[in-house]
Amino acid sequence: MEIVKWDEDKMRQLPAIFHILSGSLGSNNGIAYAVLDEGKLNVFAHNKERAVYIYDKDGKVTVTPYMLDENYNIKSFSIGSKQYAYFGERVSVFDLEKGVEESLLLADYSDDNDPDGLLCYTQYNHVKDIECEIQFQHRYMKSRNEERARIYTYTLSDMCSLMIDKKRSYELGVGLIPKGYEYYSLLDLTSDTYDYGLVALKEAGLAEVVKQGARSILGSDRITRYVKGVYVGRDGVFKTLWPLSKPYKKEEILKIIEKYGFSTEIPEELVDLYNDQNEFVNKSREILQKVKEIDKLRDTERCIIYGLHP
Repeated sequence: MEIVKWDEDKMRQLPAIFHILSGSLGSNNGIAYAVLDEGKLNVFAHNKERAVYIYDKDGKVTVTPYMLDENYNIKSFSIGSKQYAYFGERVSVFDLEKGVEESLLLADYSDDNDPDGLLCYTQYNHVKDIECEIQFQHRYMKSRNEERARIYTYTLSDMCSLMIDKKRSYELGVGLIPKGYEYYSLLDLTSDTYDYGLVALKEAGLAEVVKQGARSILGSDRITRYVKGVYVGRDGVFKTLWPLSKPYKKEEILKIIEKYGFSTEIPEELVDLYNDQNEFVNKSREILQKVKEIDKLRDTERCIIYGLHP
Protein backbone atom coordinates (compact mmCIF):
# COMPACT_ATOMS: atom_id res chain seq x y z
CA MET A 1 0.00 0.00 0.00
CA GLU A 2 1.33 3.43 -0.92
CA ILE A 3 0.17 6.98 -1.47
CA VAL A 4 1.01 7.95 -5.04
CA LYS A 5 1.29 11.20 -6.96
CA TRP A 6 -1.78 12.68 -8.56
CA ASP A 7 -1.77 12.76 -12.35
CA GLU A 8 -4.40 13.83 -14.89
CA ASP A 9 -6.04 10.38 -15.10
CA LYS A 10 -6.44 10.16 -11.33
CA MET A 11 -7.66 13.73 -11.02
CA ARG A 12 -10.43 13.09 -13.54
CA GLN A 13 -11.98 10.65 -11.04
CA LEU A 14 -12.26 13.21 -8.25
CA PRO A 15 -15.40 15.15 -9.34
CA ALA A 16 -17.46 11.94 -9.21
CA ILE A 17 -16.75 11.48 -5.48
CA PHE A 18 -16.78 15.10 -4.24
CA HIS A 19 -20.33 14.66 -2.89
CA ILE A 20 -19.13 11.65 -0.88
CA LEU A 21 -16.18 13.60 0.48
CA SER A 22 -18.24 16.61 1.54
CA GLY A 23 -20.95 14.42 3.07
CA SER A 24 -18.47 12.32 5.07
CA LEU A 25 -16.26 15.19 6.20
CA GLY A 26 -19.12 17.52 7.04
CA SER A 27 -17.65 20.34 4.97
CA ASN A 28 -16.70 21.28 1.40
CA ASN A 29 -13.00 21.61 2.23
CA GLY A 30 -10.35 18.95 2.69
CA ILE A 31 -7.16 17.27 1.53
CA ALA A 32 -7.33 14.23 -0.76
CA TYR A 33 -4.76 11.47 -1.35
CA ALA A 34 -4.52 8.75 -3.99
CA VAL A 35 -3.95 5.38 -2.30
CA LEU A 36 -2.71 2.46 -4.40
CA ASP A 37 -3.55 -0.80 -2.64
CA GLU A 38 -3.05 -4.17 -4.35
CA GLY A 39 -3.25 -2.53 -7.76
CA LYS A 40 -6.50 -0.69 -6.99
CA LEU A 41 -6.75 3.09 -6.79
CA ASN A 42 -8.57 4.33 -3.70
CA VAL A 43 -9.06 7.81 -2.23
CA PHE A 44 -8.42 8.98 1.32
CA ALA A 45 -9.34 12.49 2.50
CA HIS A 46 -9.43 14.43 5.75
CA ASN A 47 -10.00 17.87 7.22
CA LYS A 48 -8.09 17.30 10.48
CA GLU A 49 -10.95 16.12 12.73
CA ARG A 50 -12.71 13.93 10.19
CA ALA A 51 -11.50 11.56 7.52
CA VAL A 52 -12.98 9.23 4.91
CA TYR A 53 -11.60 6.29 2.95
CA ILE A 54 -13.26 5.40 -0.36
CA TYR A 55 -12.03 2.03 -1.53
CA ASP A 56 -12.79 -1.01 -3.64
CA LYS A 57 -13.90 -4.07 -1.70
CA ASP A 58 -14.79 -7.15 -3.71
CA GLY A 59 -15.68 -5.00 -6.70
CA LYS A 60 -17.92 -2.63 -4.73
CA VAL A 61 -17.20 0.95 -3.73
CA THR A 62 -17.07 1.15 0.07
CA VAL A 63 -17.01 4.33 2.16
CA THR A 64 -15.60 4.39 5.69
CA PRO A 65 -15.74 7.64 7.72
CA TYR A 66 -13.44 8.27 10.72
CA MET A 67 -13.10 10.70 13.59
CA LEU A 68 -9.47 11.61 14.37
CA ASP A 69 -7.57 13.30 17.15
CA GLU A 70 -4.96 16.00 16.62
CA ASN A 71 -2.21 13.38 16.16
CA TYR A 72 -4.02 11.54 13.35
CA ASN A 73 -5.05 8.71 15.69
CA ILE A 74 -8.40 7.01 15.08
CA LYS A 75 -11.06 7.85 17.66
CA SER A 76 -13.90 6.09 15.83
CA PHE A 77 -14.92 4.75 12.44
CA SER A 78 -17.91 3.10 10.76
CA ILE A 79 -18.25 0.11 8.46
CA GLY A 80 -21.74 -0.75 7.26
CA SER A 81 -24.15 -0.80 10.20
CA LYS A 82 -21.39 -0.95 12.83
CA GLN A 83 -19.61 1.87 14.61
CA TYR A 84 -16.22 1.23 16.24
CA ALA A 85 -14.72 3.52 18.87
CA TYR A 86 -11.78 3.95 21.24
CA PHE A 87 -12.26 5.55 24.68
CA GLY A 88 -8.84 5.49 26.33
CA GLU A 89 -8.22 1.83 27.13
CA ARG A 90 -11.83 0.87 26.42
CA VAL A 91 -12.97 -0.16 22.93
CA SER A 92 -16.56 -0.52 21.72
CA VAL A 93 -18.60 -1.83 18.80
CA PHE A 94 -22.13 -0.49 18.26
CA ASP A 95 -24.39 -2.49 15.96
CA LEU A 96 -26.95 0.03 14.70
CA GLU A 97 -29.28 -2.63 13.29
CA LYS A 98 -29.50 -4.54 16.59
CA GLY A 99 -29.26 -1.45 18.76
CA VAL A 100 -26.65 -3.19 20.93
CA GLU A 101 -23.32 -1.67 21.96
CA GLU A 102 -20.51 -3.92 23.24
CA SER A 103 -17.36 -2.70 24.96
CA LEU A 104 -14.24 -4.21 26.47
CA LEU A 105 -11.88 -2.91 29.13
CA LEU A 106 -9.00 -4.55 30.98
CA ALA A 107 -8.68 -2.58 34.21
CA ASP A 108 -5.32 -2.44 35.97
CA TYR A 109 -5.22 -3.60 39.61
CA SER A 110 -1.65 -4.84 39.46
CA ASP A 111 1.23 -4.02 41.79
CA ASP A 112 4.90 -4.98 41.98
CA ASN A 113 4.08 -8.47 43.24
CA ASP A 114 0.81 -9.28 41.49
CA PRO A 115 -0.05 -8.52 37.82
CA ASP A 116 -3.77 -8.75 38.52
CA GLY A 117 -6.42 -7.16 36.35
CA LEU A 118 -10.18 -7.20 35.81
CA LEU A 119 -11.64 -7.75 32.35
CA CYS A 120 -15.01 -6.02 31.91
CA TYR A 121 -17.25 -7.07 29.01
CA THR A 122 -20.21 -4.68 28.82
CA GLN A 123 -23.30 -4.89 26.60
CA TYR A 124 -25.93 -2.19 26.38
CA ASN A 125 -29.23 -2.51 24.52
CA HIS A 126 -30.14 1.05 23.46
CA VAL A 127 -33.64 -0.04 22.44
CA LYS A 128 -34.60 -1.73 25.73
CA ASP A 129 -32.31 0.43 27.91
CA ILE A 130 -30.76 -2.60 29.62
CA GLU A 131 -27.09 -3.02 30.45
CA CYS A 132 -25.16 -6.22 31.17
CA GLU A 133 -21.60 -6.33 32.50
CA ILE A 134 -19.64 -9.57 32.91
CA GLN A 135 -16.31 -9.47 34.73
CA PHE A 136 -13.40 -11.91 34.64
CA GLN A 137 -10.07 -12.09 36.44
CA HIS A 138 -7.28 -11.53 33.89
CA ARG A 139 -3.56 -10.87 34.30
CA TYR A 140 -2.59 -7.29 33.44
CA MET A 141 0.68 -7.37 31.49
CA LYS A 142 1.59 -4.43 29.24
CA SER A 143 4.88 -3.73 27.50
CA ARG A 144 6.19 -0.19 27.12
CA ASN A 145 5.28 0.07 23.44
CA GLU A 146 1.71 -1.14 23.91
CA GLU A 147 -1.18 1.26 24.43
CA ARG A 148 -3.27 -1.44 26.12
CA ALA A 149 -2.47 -4.69 27.89
CA ARG A 150 -3.35 -7.62 25.63
CA ILE A 151 -6.34 -9.86 26.27
CA TYR A 152 -6.02 -13.63 26.02
CA THR A 153 -9.50 -15.14 26.14
CA TYR A 154 -8.18 -18.70 26.38
CA THR A 155 -6.92 -17.87 29.90
CA LEU A 156 -10.38 -16.88 31.16
CA SER A 157 -12.03 -19.13 33.69
CA ASP A 158 -15.42 -18.57 35.32
CA MET A 159 -16.81 -15.05 35.40
CA CYS A 160 -16.25 -13.45 38.79
CA SER A 161 -19.37 -11.27 38.67
CA LEU A 162 -22.44 -10.38 36.62
CA MET A 163 -24.39 -7.14 36.65
CA ILE A 164 -27.76 -6.55 34.96
CA ASP A 165 -29.16 -3.02 35.07
CA LYS A 166 -32.66 -2.64 33.65
CA LYS A 167 -32.68 1.11 34.28
CA ARG A 168 -28.95 1.80 33.72
CA SER A 169 -28.57 3.40 37.14
CA TYR A 170 -24.94 4.51 37.05
CA GLU A 171 -24.77 5.79 40.62
CA LEU A 172 -25.54 3.28 43.35
CA GLY A 173 -25.54 4.61 46.89
CA VAL A 174 -25.08 2.81 50.17
CA GLY A 175 -28.01 0.56 51.01
CA LEU A 176 -30.32 -1.88 49.28
CA ILE A 177 -29.80 -2.49 45.57
CA PRO A 178 -32.66 -0.78 43.70
CA LYS A 179 -35.36 -2.66 41.82
CA GLY A 180 -34.29 -3.45 38.28
CA TYR A 181 -30.66 -4.02 39.26
CA GLU A 182 -29.21 -7.52 39.60
CA TYR A 183 -25.73 -8.45 40.79
CA TYR A 184 -24.18 -11.90 41.20
CA SER A 185 -20.73 -12.68 42.59
CA LEU A 186 -18.60 -15.81 42.48
CA LEU A 187 -18.09 -18.31 45.29
CA ASP A 188 -14.98 -20.45 44.71
CA LEU A 189 -15.19 -23.32 47.20
CA THR A 190 -13.08 -26.34 48.13
CA SER A 191 -14.14 -29.51 49.92
CA ASP A 192 -12.35 -28.56 53.15
CA THR A 193 -14.57 -25.52 53.75
CA TYR A 194 -17.84 -25.13 55.62
CA ASP A 195 -19.49 -23.40 52.63
CA TYR A 196 -18.78 -26.43 50.41
CA GLY A 197 -20.89 -28.67 52.62
CA LEU A 198 -23.54 -25.99 52.92
CA VAL A 199 -23.95 -25.87 49.12
CA ALA A 200 -24.49 -29.65 49.11
CA LEU A 201 -27.13 -29.30 51.85
CA LYS A 202 -28.97 -26.53 49.97
CA GLU A 203 -28.95 -28.38 46.66
CA ALA A 204 -29.55 -31.98 47.73
CA GLY A 205 -30.98 -31.88 51.25
CA LEU A 206 -29.74 -33.35 54.53
CA ALA A 207 -30.85 -36.92 53.80
CA GLU A 208 -28.85 -37.13 50.58
CA VAL A 209 -25.77 -35.56 52.15
CA VAL A 210 -25.87 -38.13 54.98
CA LYS A 211 -26.43 -40.93 52.46
CA GLN A 212 -23.92 -39.96 49.75
CA GLY A 213 -21.63 -37.33 51.20
CA ALA A 214 -21.07 -33.79 49.92
CA ARG A 215 -18.17 -34.80 47.64
CA SER A 216 -20.25 -37.42 45.86
CA ILE A 217 -23.14 -34.98 45.35
CA LEU A 218 -21.08 -32.08 44.09
CA GLY A 219 -18.77 -34.24 41.98
CA SER A 220 -15.51 -32.36 42.58
CA ASP A 221 -13.24 -31.18 45.39
CA ARG A 222 -13.57 -27.65 44.02
CA ILE A 223 -16.78 -26.02 42.86
CA THR A 224 -18.02 -22.58 41.81
CA ARG A 225 -21.37 -21.06 42.60
CA TYR A 226 -22.84 -17.54 42.43
CA VAL A 227 -24.82 -15.59 45.01
CA LYS A 228 -27.04 -12.58 44.47
CA GLY A 229 -26.03 -9.19 45.81
CA VAL A 230 -28.55 -7.50 48.11
CA TYR A 231 -27.04 -4.18 49.17
CA VAL A 232 -24.03 -1.91 48.77
CA GLY A 233 -21.83 -1.43 51.83
CA ARG A 234 -20.19 1.78 53.00
CA ASP A 235 -17.00 0.60 51.29
CA GLY A 236 -18.85 0.63 47.93
CA VAL A 237 -18.70 -3.16 47.65
CA PHE A 238 -21.73 -5.31 46.83
CA LYS A 239 -22.80 -7.46 49.78
CA THR A 240 -24.73 -10.75 49.82
CA LEU A 241 -26.73 -12.64 52.44
CA TRP A 242 -24.68 -15.79 52.02
CA PRO A 243 -24.92 -18.35 53.62
CA LEU A 244 -28.64 -17.58 53.86
CA SER A 245 -29.12 -16.96 50.14
CA LYS A 246 -29.49 -19.39 47.26
CA PRO A 247 -26.36 -20.63 45.41
CA TYR A 248 -26.66 -20.41 41.60
CA LYS A 249 -24.83 -22.74 39.22
CA LYS A 250 -22.97 -21.31 36.23
CA GLU A 251 -25.63 -22.70 33.88
CA GLU A 252 -28.30 -20.70 35.73
CA ILE A 253 -26.26 -17.49 35.47
CA LEU A 254 -25.78 -18.01 31.71
CA LYS A 255 -29.55 -18.43 31.31
CA ILE A 256 -30.09 -15.10 33.11
CA ILE A 257 -27.76 -13.40 30.61
CA GLU A 258 -29.48 -15.05 27.64
CA LYS A 259 -32.93 -14.18 29.03
CA TYR A 260 -32.18 -10.50 28.45
CA GLY A 261 -30.89 -11.19 24.93
CA PHE A 262 -27.19 -10.73 25.70
CA SER A 263 -24.19 -12.79 24.65
CA THR A 264 -22.41 -15.04 27.14
CA GLU A 265 -19.14 -15.02 25.18
CA ILE A 266 -16.88 -12.13 24.20
CA PRO A 267 -16.94 -11.73 20.38
CA GLU A 268 -13.64 -12.35 18.62
CA GLU A 269 -14.16 -9.12 16.64
CA LEU A 270 -14.15 -7.10 19.87
CA VAL A 271 -11.05 -8.86 21.22
CA ASP A 272 -9.19 -8.28 17.93
CA LEU A 273 -10.10 -4.59 18.04
CA TYR A 274 -8.79 -4.34 21.60
CA ASN A 275 -5.59 -6.23 20.82
CA ASP A 276 -4.88 -4.12 17.70
CA GLN A 277 -5.30 -7.18 15.48
CA ASN A 278 -8.07 -5.76 13.30
CA GLU A 279 -6.71 -5.87 9.74
CA PHE A 280 -8.72 -2.88 8.51
CA VAL A 281 -7.71 -0.71 11.47
CA ASN A 282 -4.04 -1.55 11.01
CA LYS A 283 -4.24 -0.68 7.30
CA SER A 284 -6.00 2.59 8.15
CA ARG A 285 -3.29 3.46 10.66
CA GLU A 286 -0.65 2.78 8.02
CA ILE A 287 -2.42 5.20 5.65
CA LEU A 288 -2.76 7.83 8.38
CA GLN A 289 0.92 7.59 9.23
CA LYS A 290 1.82 8.26 5.59
CA VAL A 291 -0.74 11.07 5.42
CA LYS A 292 0.78 12.64 8.54
CA GLU A 293 4.23 12.55 6.95
CA ILE A 294 2.95 14.08 3.69
CA ASP A 295 1.14 16.86 5.55
CA LYS A 296 4.26 17.60 7.57
CA LEU A 297 6.38 17.83 4.41
CA ARG A 298 3.65 19.77 2.59
CA ASP A 299 4.12 17.36 -0.31
CA THR A 300 1.64 18.87 -2.80
CA GLU A 301 2.47 16.25 -5.44
CA ARG A 302 0.85 13.53 -3.33
CA CYS A 303 -2.10 15.50 -2.01
CA ILE A 304 -4.75 17.85 -3.35
CA ILE A 305 -6.18 20.61 -1.21
CA TYR A 306 -9.71 21.24 -2.45
CA GLY A 307 -12.56 23.56 -1.66
CA LEU A 308 -16.04 23.38 -3.14
CA HIS A 309 -18.39 26.30 -3.52
CA PRO A 310 -21.93 25.67 -2.22
